[in-house]
Amino acid sequence: MVRYRIFSERYLVITPKGVKKKLRSLDDLRSLSNVLPLVRFNRNSQVGVQIDRYLRRVEIRSPNRLELDNADALTSMVAEGIGWAITSPMCLLQGIAYASQVDVHIISQLALERSLFLVGRRDEYNAFFDDACEAARTVIEKSFLPRLKSVNGDLVQLIAVGERSAYE
Repeated sequence: MVRYRIFSERYLVITPKGVKKKLRSLDDLRSLSNVLPLVRFNRNSQVGVQIDRYLRRVEIRSPNRLELDNADALTSMVAEGIGWAITSPMCLLQGIAYASQVDVHIISQLALERSLFLVGRRDEYNAFFDDACEAARTVIEKSFLPRLKSVNGDLVQLIAVGERSAYE
């Protein structure tokens, strides 16, 4: 098997508009979780499991009040002031209708990321696989990154686009 990393994205925190303090550290997240509930991705989903494990590891506790299955609903709940959330740039774009109604916090200590890969069989359909990788990279560079920048210019720093012809 061969796999091509299309891109990796680091996670971020979203809060309802007007949270008084800019979140800069895990201690700030601990304080926030004492006053505002965490709006979670479903803990049966890959993203939900990843976030839940991380929060346990860094000892951030938040009561289980609201779990959602999709990024659009999660962003809308935060926009309505129900709580705060950890999400990814791609998930924030999925909730773009509400993205302008939340504050974005990039926390350098938040050591959570995920990668999106194209996977194929080694030495099968090489030309097709190379074309698919190039098409995916073009979509990321020409569509995804500009849309992300229009939501919040700081978000693009959370994205690492795969190298051309770099297979793992």
